[in-house]
Amino acid sequence: MSISTPYFCNSQLTLGCTVDVLSPERDEQILRIASELCPHLFAHNGEEEKKETEVSFEVKPLLGGLSNELFILSRKDLSTSPVLIRINPDEGDSDDGVVNRDVENHVAAWLAQQGIAPVYYGRFENGRIEEFYDNVAPLSSSTMDLYAPQIATIMAKFHSLQAPSEVLPKPSTRPAMIYQTLDRWMEQAVLLEAKMPSHNMELLKRLEHEWKWLNDGDWLQKTTTTTNVNEDAQTQALKFIRQIVVTHMDCQSLNFLKDQEKNTIRVIDFEYAGWNPRAVDIANTFCEYCDMNNISADFEKEYPSDAQQDAYLIPYIRQADPRLAEQMEADPKGFGAEFLATLRQEIGRFTLVSHLGWAVWSVIKSKEDSAIDFDYIKYAHHRMDGYQFAKNKFFSSQ
Repeated sequence: MSISTPYFCNSQLTLGCTVDVLSPERDEQILRIASELCPHLFAHNGEEEKKETEVSFEVKPLLGGLSNELFILSRKDLSTSPVLIRINPDEGDSDDGVVNRDVENHVAAWLAQQGIAPVYYGRFENGRIEEFYDNVAPLSSSTMDLYAPQIATIMAKFHSLQAPSEVLPKPSTRPAMIYQTLDRWMEQAVLLEAKMPSHNMELLKRLEHEWKWLNDGDWLQKTTTTTNVNEDAQTQALKFIRQIVVTHMDCQSLNFLKDQEKNTIRVIDFEYAGWNPRAVDIANTFCEYCDMNNISADFEKEYPSDAQQDAYLIPYIRQADPRLAEQMEADPKGFGAEFLATLRQEIGRFTLVSHLGWAVWSVIKSKEDSAIDFDYIKYAHHRMDGYQFAKNKFFSSQ
């Protein structure tokens, strides 16, 4: 059965329809869009001319999304696979939104063509429809370390991608996209100052202060080229971990799905992807070993130990740079130990960027009109608790 439409894997074409998640006609709106983007769902005996009113469907909310509102659309007769509807709560058609939805869709469609992301059925004015992965379960913060080798290998492969500039533009004003994004998010957060309750003003001032403090440190601005086998372990480690690569930037546990039958892991949700130091993506991953999603992290106990970090880093290096892995294995107590210790320290420093970024993001999200039930301000405060933990641990001498 053909599923091809002009919208299929085509992020340049947008269906002129929207979904109002608060409307009593929400499900009908979703069905109308699906009939255009996913005509195969409405087929009867292999014929796709069937109308949406002639087939019985179920629209079910999918909980857990903090950036988008998610719905599963499935036929009640289960004759076809369900699809996932993503509804964007913001107006992010350009760089003025929290997420640039044009870039997000270009990346999603391109990754789908690479076989990395879910099948991309098409976009509409405030969302898109994509493949729904069935028979999978998200990881939790407490199980991240159990699947560290698999996650590390997946992310090393992801970091090796060469995304075309028309899909994922390189940063224009800063060495890394996350710095450019944080500049923009901080500007947006400051504009919300007049709308902020007085008891949240201290949080906003702290975010501004800490972003200035990070920018004043020259370590944030350093980027590197390829490593040289004749250089010492620390130099090679810093060059390796600071290389600018295609990063995911939202490596939380809910974005890693375990296939229940194959016992394999796949990654989803690429809306924050960008060109950044590989360190910041790994830092984000290590932050998510802590129970961030439930806003109940114990950073002292849950931030991964040296052994847990190495259980991720060693398979990551083997996949990302076999030459470096061989050099480490040839001298595990000397070069290898120093190389890993340098990585752990540098990644730890980059956890400040992760915590601060999500704190600023949370402040902006708290002022969006959205049906998502989540305490963004509480989350922002909790991320800053993590930020302070990391600042004390990795910048103790400053």
